[in-house]
Amino acid sequence: MYSAGRNTFSGTRGPGLRAGMFKTGESVMSDMPKTMEVVCTDDSCEFDMAGLHFTYDMPDDTGVDAFSCPYCGGDVAEIEV
Repeated sequence: MYSAGRNTFSGTRGPGLRAGMFKTGESVMSDMPKTMEVVCTDDSCEFDMAGLHFTYDMPDDTGVDAFSCPYCGGDVAEIEV
């Protein structure tokens, strides 16, 4: 259940979901913010991998070079999962 003012979810039935709140079809994927999976490039680091979920406000050209390992502070590389 979610409630924040007039934007409320009340389960699968009943009032709460406003018309137009959710998109359907192909446009959902094209409108979603970018995601990226990264690993640390330092072989001695214990960090495994992380999934980065961008916000809608992040510039489209933000790349892996903008991030560092949250464990050791080293460089990260993008991977495909």
